[in-house]
Amino acid sequence: MIVWEKDYKGNPEGVLREITELEKVLSQYPDTSLKAEILYKTARRCRTLYEIYAFSPKPGMRNAEKAGQYRTKAKFAYQLCLDASDKSDYGQKAWSELESLDQGTRIYIMQ
Repeated sequence: MIVWEKDYKGNPEGVLREITELEKVLSQYPDTSLKAEILYKTARRCRTLYEIYAFSPKPGMRNAEKAGQYRTKAKFAYQLCLDASDKSDYGQKAWSELESLDQGTRIYIMQ
């Protein structure tokens, strides 16, 4: 069971832990019926990391290289979700969020 963070507080540690747990579930159960959901949740967390590293107001947190890596990983995971979704709600969500990512819309607002 994955323990979800209630608030990342602009720190990447909780997001990274969740991604690791999601990837572990997917590697243990590659043919799970929850594959699209897991990929979607992974993509959202990668996107959150992209935004933390790209836009953080915290001193020393911004990192253009990491931001670019997680933006690329988010796009890849959204695409995998689309490929795995067989017309589920997660496929539609992935399509919408992939478009919004390309348009520069942010999903994570840091305090």
